Order: sequence, then structure tokens, then C-alpha cells
Amino acid sequence: MTSESGGEGKTMLAVNIAAALARRGYDVLAIDFDPQNGSLTSHIGRGVWLSLKTDASPNITDALTGDASIRDCIYEGPGFDFIPGHESLANLEQICATDRSIQLPQSLLRGHIEDLSSEYDYFIIDPPATLSLPLDNALFAARNILAPVELSQKGKDNIDGLERTLDEMEEGLGKAGFDINLNILSIVPNLTGDSNIYDSIKTEMKDEGKLLTPFSYRNRDVLKYAWRERVDLFTYGMMDEDDFTHDECRPMYEYEKDLFLKFDHLARLIEGEWTPLDDYTEDNVSEQWDAIVKENPGYEDETLAVM
Repeated sequence: MTSESGGEGKTMLAVNIAAALARRGYDVLAIDFDPQNGSLTSHIGRGVWLSLKTDASPNITDALTGDASIRDCIYEGPGFDFIPGHESLANLEQICATDRSIQLPQSLLRGHIEDLSSEYDYFIIDPPATLSLPLDNALFAARNILAPVELSQKGKDNIDGLERTLDEMEEGLGKAGFDINLNILSIVPNLTGDSNIYDSIKTEMKDEGKLLTPFSYRNRDVLKYAWRERVDLFTYGMMDEDDFTHDECRPMYEYEKDLFLKFDHLARLIEGEWTPLDDYTEDNVSEQWDAIVKENPGYEDETLAVM
């Protein structure tokens, strides 16, 4: 999940797509590759793992530099496994610059993912937004990208910048003997509203050949409530009044199930079972969602709900 500026929704997508894939029956490893707070580790598990961002136990940076096993960094999360982020990731470039044994620092994460590929069906990576060695590692490792975008001139400029970054990275790695393709699976409009500018920017991007999802995410309060409770939206949807730890939070409304449909479609996009060019409708949201739950019994698994 990649964006060129913070606040465009990459962590929201990472958490909920990981949850959607898990509920579709897959083994998922979500990787928090952002040294800052407010990323994946902060969003899940009711806050149980917040301290791991600064903890002295083996962390992702230790694994990347050979000082720990990657398996020592994996935690069993709410429906999917995850690797917490750590503040030391901010020093990754400096560490690699002083370690002459590291020949291609952009490839550190990829090697660990290849080692774990027999244990997981999907890897979801939540990197920092800023151009950095952690972001380079995430792109080199994943190769396939979902890019949230705010439908504004700034958001459009960010997508243009991301495309240039990917082209430059492909070219640079090609010169180093690595023939890889960095593929934007889709661009996901986020934080949309009713103003004409949203439709205008979306039309411009489509006219330029950018592949946008046929749906967008409005600035929904329920997404904020889920983050407030530090759970994914699917878990939040199974909570009632007695489960909430904050008075302002409330159970989901029926019409908000369209969010479940959207995350499920993005999970299917990653599976290769759906594309943004396929049909999509928000008519009869409840009936659509009930059909998905019936096809995927894991969606009703209470063990994935409140910890």
C-alpha cells in the first residue's frame, strides 16, 4: 500500500484488506514497515502491541540486518499474522551504509518474504509515505501496489510522482541486473465528498489512463471509530455496545456494509478474481454482503472478533 504523502489511507487499506483476505480463508502476513506511530501496529489488536514500536525485543530491523530471525518478529494477530514496525527502521539507510556486507539494500525484505512464502498466501506491506530505503524495500519486495489517493490536485500530483518513482526504480534496478516490474494494481480514491472537484479530478485521472477503482471511500465516521477501538472494520462490525472502550463509538449501521463490499473487492483484486473494469454495484448492499458471508464461513468466525 503506497502513497507519496501521509494521511491518504494506506494503513486503513492495509489493515482491512489483510482482514478481508484472512476471512476469505487465506494465511496472511501483514508487515508494518513504517517507523512512525499511526501505522498498522497502532491500528490492530485493541492496542496490545503498541509498545513493540520501541521495544527492545527482536524487531524487523534486527531481522533485516541479520541480528535476529524474521520468525522471531511474527505475532499472531486478529485473524492474520503480522510483523510490528519499529522506530529503528528510520535508521535503516545509515545501518546499511556502514555494513559493507549488504550489497543491495533495497532487497533485504524481499529475501525474507521469499523464505516465508511457503507459510503464507499473501503478504500485505504498510510502508512509510516518504521516499526512503524502507519504502524502496517494500516496493522491491511486493512488486504489486495499491495506491490510495485523495481526489485533489495534491493527490493527483502524488500519483504522478509515484509513477515516476516506480519508473526510476525499475530503470535503476535494471542497470544493476534486476529485471523487475513494479505494477500498480489499482488507484483507490479515498476521503471523497460531494464537491464537483472530486468528479473532476477522477475524470482527469481516468482520461490519463490511470486505473481507478469504480468505488471510493467517503470520509466515514465508522472508519474512525474502528481505528479508535484499534480493530479492523470487520471486527468492529461484530462488536456491540458492551464491547466498546470509548463512549463515542457505536455499532455499525446497515448501510455501512458497503465498506465490507469494497474491502472484499480489493481482496479479490489481489487474488486476481476481480478487476476495476469488472461490474460493481452498491445496490442491495445487505443482500450482497450476506451472500459473501455465506460463501466464506470465516467471516462469521467469532475468534476473529474482539480480543
